[in-house]
Amino acid sequence: LNDQDLFFRETMRWYPAVPFIPRVTTRPVEIGGFALDQDRWIVATSLVTHFRTDLWDRPFEFEPDRFGPDRAEHRRHTHQYYPFGGGAHTCLGMTLASLQVKAVMTRLLAEFELTPTSPDQDEFFAPVPIPRPASGLPLNLRSMH
Repeated sequence: LNDQDLFFRETMRWYPAVPFIPRVTTRPVEIGGFALDQDRWIVATSLVTHFRTDLWDRPFEFEPDRFGPDRAEHRRHTHQYYPFGGGAHTCLGMTLASLQVKAVMTRLLAEFELTPTSPDQDEFFAPVPIPRPASGLPLNLRSMH
């Protein structure tokens, strides 16, 4: 993994492409000590799981190295990191989406300086239906060439 991969993974931990995953139980099951009947709606929420202190070291700190081979925090539990969904329903476009974001950001950041349009610009992200800047993220772009 290179620095770009680590940064992308940590960004996706903070802002997962699929923040809520609704499912229906197909049989009676127990999850975390709770008995659930068949046909019960449940929701896996990566916005919560990706910040659990029992799964991540300092989860509220932005630390791309947590995905590196020396730490590999994302491997502590098979279902703790799922920014594109998980299991049989993992997003088919995950690899393509990852490559597109990296390609666009590499080119954009190499050629432009990006600054907020105002110093007090709100950086709040709205998580549904997909994560996005609540303000629309207006930016000033200045060519570096």
